[in-house]
Amino acid sequence: MLKIMETINIDSSERKPDFLIEKANPEDTSSIAHVQKESWLAIYPNEEHDITPEDILSKNFESKERIKKRVVRLKAEEGQSKSWVARQEEHVIGYSSDVREEEANHVTYLYLMPEVEMTRPVRKDSLTTKPPPRVDFHS
Repeated sequence: MLKIMETINIDSSERKPDFLIEKANPEDTSSIAHVQKESWLAIYPNEEHDITPEDILSKNFESKERIKKRVVRLKAEEGQSKSWVARQEEHVIGYSSDVREEEANHVTYLYLMPEVEMTRPVRKDSLTTKPPPRVDFHS
């Protein structure tokens, strides 16, 4: 298990992390779908662009078919792409996916439940325009 404080250089002051990040597993698929739906509902509705909450709900994030597809994807993940969940106690509160390539790594998705707040500041010295060193996450 990987502590979030170790991942993003939050000044820990020897405090227990608010949540942990670990590799997503097929049992997480319903929770991942819920996190994605709730974060989309909080972010994407937009009157100017005529995007309504109903438009978001029509994506059927939590449908059995979409969850089955995600289970297949998670079971097949290896090498270049990984999915991660942020857990607070036993609850999934966030989800991300990354792609690793020779020249760079990319976050392809990053969703958090709307009520999640980052309460600890990120250290100023961790904010940089230089690319971070390559980190090897172990599942």
